[in-house]
Amino acid sequence: MDEDRLITIGISVLVVVVLAWLSERFFRAQERRLEKTYRGDFASAKTRFRLVRRVVVAIVILIGVLAALTTIPATARMAQALLASSAVAAVVAGFALRTPLGNVAAGLQIAFTQPFRLGDRISVEPVQGVVEEIKLSYTVLRTDDGRRAYLPNEQLIATPIVNATIEDPTRAQTVTVPVSPDADIERARELLQGIADGVPGRIPAPAPTVRVTDVTPEAVTVTLTAWVSDSGAAGVLGSELRERAVAALRNEGMLARA
Repeated sequence: MDEDRLITIGISVLVVVVLAWLSERFFRAQERRLEKTYRGDFASAKTRFRLVRRVVVAIVILIGVLAALTTIPATARMAQALLASSAVAAVVAGFALRTPLGNVAAGLQIAFTQPFRLGDRISVEPVQGVVEEIKLSYTVLRTDDGRRAYLPNEQLIATPIVNATIEDPTRAQTVTVPVSPDADIERARELLQGIADGVPGRIPAPAPTVRVTDVTPEAVTVTLTAWVSDSGAAGVLGSELRERAVAALRNEGMLARA
């Protein structure tokens, strides 16, 4: 393979990465804007929005990879045929009906039929907890003892689910903040717990929680969860909780650097 072709392939790969990154940044910015301005059931809107975001990013990557393959002689004809026809849609649809990618189709079904939403408390044997994330292939459930249960979306479609939130207007609002790995984590937790306890708009029970949910060399991720009386108040409380937490950590010199 000559040097010019290697450069072309490298540029193609770089373009795919940049487009995927830009798409992700765009949708995250739109989600933050939606959270501040949405006046309806934001949990439902966010559930759909995140699934659509992931599908779009996946499609961008798929088309980008196929475009990159057109620069390689051995794969150019196949890639051009896929790009120039409806074969891409057929391949995606075909794979979506198979395990494990059938979880993607199940995830989309969950997003639009919504047997549960982000922040709902559900019970799926043998676990129960709050829905923290609905990804393309699996759903993350935060259990009452702070653990994470990762449930395949196909399993959730085929398994009876008890949703304790559908008829209950209360909602859990969860935000995450990055704490410097050099900070006193116990002190940071106490500081953030005080903010969660005192944030306006929350209901007394369940009590707010503050947990360390991830650790990397760059930051310790701390998750704050507080409950509100209805979904319409969730966005306001989440924004207030996030602003207060970031300001407090910055004043204490505990906020991780971006």
